[in-house]
Amino acid sequence: MIQAKIRHQKLVQMWILGVLILLLAACGGAPAAPSTPADDTAAPPATSVEAVAPAGEVDLSQKEAPALAAKVAAGELPPLEERLPVNPLVVEPHEAPGKYGGTWKIGVLSPRAAYMNARTVTESLAMWDRTGSQPVPDIADRWEISDDGTTYTFYLRQGIKWSDGTPFTSDDIMFWFNDIILNTEYTPAPPDWLRIQGEVVTVNAPDEFTVVFEFAHPYTLFLQNLAFRGVSMFDFPKHYISQFHPAYTEADELSAKLSELGYETWNTAVLDLAFPTNPNLPRLSAWVSVTENPETSVVFERNPYYWKVDPEGRQLPYMDTMEVVIYQDREVMVLGAMNGDINYEAQVIAPTDFPVLSQNEERGGYTMHRYPRPVPMVVFFNMDSSDPVLGPIVKDLRFRQALSIGVDRNDINDSAFLGLGEITQALPPAADPYALPELRTLYTEYDADEANRLLDEMGLDQRDSEGFRLTPDGSRLSFTMPVLGGQGVADRAYEVLVEYWRALGLEVAVNFMPSQNWVAMVRAGEHAVAGYLSATIQWVVDPIWFVPTADTAYFAPLTGLYYATNGAQGVEPEGLLLELQQNFDAMKAATDPAEQVRLGQEIVRINAENLFRVGYVQGFQPVLADSAFRNIPHEFGLEDFRIYFPRYMQPEQWWLDE
Repeated sequence: MIQAKIRHQKLVQMWILGVLILLLAACGGAPAAPSTPADDTAAPPATSVEAVAPAGEVDLSQKEAPALAAKVAAGELPPLEERLPVNPLVVEPHEAPGKYGGTWKIGVLSPRAAYMNARTVTESLAMWDRTGSQPVPDIADRWEISDDGTTYTFYLRQGIKWSDGTPFTSDDIMFWFNDIILNTEYTPAPPDWLRIQGEVVTVNAPDEFTVVFEFAHPYTLFLQNLAFRGVSMFDFPKHYISQFHPAYTEADELSAKLSELGYETWNTAVLDLAFPTNPNLPRLSAWVSVTENPETSVVFERNPYYWKVDPEGRQLPYMDTMEVVIYQDREVMVLGAMNGDINYEAQVIAPTDFPVLSQNEERGGYTMHRYPRPVPMVVFFNMDSSDPVLGPIVKDLRFRQALSIGVDRNDINDSAFLGLGEITQALPPAADPYALPELRTLYTEYDADEANRLLDEMGLDQRDSEGFRLTPDGSRLSFTMPVLGGQGVADRAYEVLVEYWRALGLEVAVNFMPSQNWVAMVRAGEHAVAGYLSATIQWVVDPIWFVPTADTAYFAPLTGLYYATNGAQGVEPEGLLLELQQNFDAMKAATDPAEQVRLGQEIVRINAENLFRVGYVQGFQPVLADSAFRNIPHEFGLEDFRIYFPRYMQPEQWWLDE
């Protein structure tokens, strides 16, 4: 019955897709055959390296963009040697040195698309390498770590300047730490990545180009956290943000500034003005915003003081401009992509868009790729549930096993992911340093008979007249699963999922909720079972998915709250949840890399065997890239927020061969 329904859904989807393709063919000629997608069951690679057409002639004698050279000649800009640091970061091109010029066009669905900050225009002391696997020097030229793992000394590149030409020094970092992080009006409590065993780091600057972070205890995951969380320290250039800070501006003057800009308090002003779409905010990134109050697009122009060069000493970025086009809805954006209005796009394109976009590659002058997206759809079972009926049930491992193997994941894959997803639990892919690939398919094989046996063995063997199971108190086993809605493909996947659960005798309804409402409910621990996605790769910088370290650990939010508040709030951990926390604390302190890996893999194993989160299908990320693009390392493509996709692929060295 379930499979018949899903086959019908697939036929409808195929019919609709066929009509779309016929319409498109009528409008734009016969569609080209779709490119063959790469196998994304492992990550990376995402696609094989493609043969690159011979590039047009590249003038290696040009050391800066022609537009900047013209400004230098006109006396509007200092010479290049005065704009670069003493030791600029040399970026090796992925394929070949590039030509200057061109515009990178991206589509988004809101003016303040959040990924613009973290994913494209950001830098840190250390950033992920081009494979997204390890931190490498960025703003810091090098660093030293004490033998006991407590002290990190960073040596900044000397002579880096903000995008307005103001020198960047250690004073900017000290401003961020002392006046933003330690200011309780702006930051009520320092973030967890700056604390170890509850104690906040000490930061000092011996000179203009040296910054020292000292922890009270060993903290050997600090570099990874810098590559993820550390980007925020460069959102607060002192010379700009200090004019809105009460410690640096007289009260009357500050009040007048805030009133003029329409803010009531200094902290709300800084929160807004420190966002990278603010065209007045000096940046250290390759491109900086020049658009006031965007409605249809945000334009980012090259930073004339960018501090990276290619091996020939030519200043990056190669591309002049990044234009973020704002669309009213995703369907219009997809049509724009087919018309060639976008030349590199990922986040907003859904797997269901992949076939029609692939059919129109020749028309749009682009190539479609499939990047692994290691964020599977999951179900969180609340190990902190206090519900007198459902609590003991969801905490029984047999129940979680039954709801895992009692679902045919192939049907979910076919109906929601076009059969192109990967069947997997919510565990790290092979690219993660702590992966245990052999466990990714644990409890994923469909076995309805065994699922029913496990439920019967739990004492849920009695059913009512409609075939639903009865709980020990005689009531129907019934619950509503809140699902964070608006995920598109994943929304449909959960509807298929609960049909299988109903077939096992569970009366289950799905409640698709807005993000704010869902998060508030789940963080309060009011759910028994909840649906969302789960991060997997580089989870150590965002451990809530595997370890209850905050109330956003949706499988044990109250235990996570206890950890985050040092026992002041929440539920005291015990059993496996306590073991996860202890292993993670030991992992952060381990100075032996092998021991750190062992502890990380033990955390993964505990999660795999105990199914606090059950994964079903991992989708993929369709990526559209203009055929003229060069130097994009598609073979390392991996769509995940924790590694800052696509920032880690170094778009400053991408170029357009036009």
